[in-house]
Amino acid sequence: MGDITIVTVNWHSAEWIRRLLRNLLQKSSGHHRLRCLIHDNTNGIDAEAGGFAAEDIACSISPINSQGLTGSRAHALALNKAMEIVQTEFVLIVDPDVHVFAQGWDSLCVDALSGQNAWAIGAPYPRWKVGKYHKFPSPVFCLFRRELAARIPLDWRPYSNSFLCNAGVFAGRQIGRLGGLSSRRAYEQSSIVRGYSKTAEYLLGTFSPDTGWRISNAARRRKLASVVFDDILPQNAAGLDVPLDPIWNELAREFELFAFHGRLMLVHRYGTRGRPWKTAKGGDEAFWHSSIDKAERLLPVASESRSPGYE
Repeated sequence: MGDITIVTVNWHSAEWIRRLLRNLLQKSSGHHRLRCLIHDNTNGIDAEAGGFAAEDIACSISPINSQGLTGSRAHALALNKAMEIVQTEFVLIVDPDVHVFAQGWDSLCVDALSGQNAWAIGAPYPRWKVGKYHKFPSPVFCLFRRELAARIPLDWRPYSNSFLCNAGVFAGRQIGRLGGLSSRRAYEQSSIVRGYSKTAEYLLGTFSPDTGWRISNAARRRKLASVVFDDILPQNAAGLDVPLDPIWNELAREFELFAFHGRLMLVHRYGTRGRPWKTAKGGDEAFWHSSIDKAERLLPVASESRSPGYE
């Protein structure tokens, strides 16, 4: 079984990255096979972006000059540069504000790739983010075979930064999202909004292209198989294979919760800050940490006899 390089991007998020690495190491079934590459989009300005080295993982950090780019464009630049460096058999692109629940996430993902003869596995943009791609893993959590780069360009750039392109994306969003009426809450609560959204995406395609959409399109055109987790709506949280508790509904309501065949996988915080996707407690860091702690206490403790490497 090959090694995995964890790739994440720092933008004044050093403490989040430290927590992420501890989480991934703790939940891994083969921590000695993990590597870490951090691209620092502050270009060394963030004084906290250092000392990421952790026990049992080789970790390197490189300052990146984002060339005046901001947001998803700067993020994509750092990911593209990472693709030029990584040499391990597998790569995990992951956001700093992700928490993985699944014990043995690494072997689970690699086994799923092998079992389904797929190239990538992970969390897509949730279906309520109407207009984005949903059938390929997003940069929130995307584990793939590095050999994929020999088949398609691993270009993470979102849409181009030009007036015409920006105007076209803006117009598409107004139509596809009913001028902003198709918010996250509206999608969750209204079957009419869900039906309209499905039709809009069928007719307009990916009308809100975001980080990784070029890769998603290229994989679809070449018919390269991928595996995506299920995004969990609050009303579906009761179907998870976890002890019954309101915390799962809360995580699904306030953040982005993902499962794989009913098995709880991970939760992501960042997307809740966008205006159409904003939730009441999405920006509450204390609530995030307390929710994670409560959820973890409900999950079975990993067996101490677990093998430290892949089988």
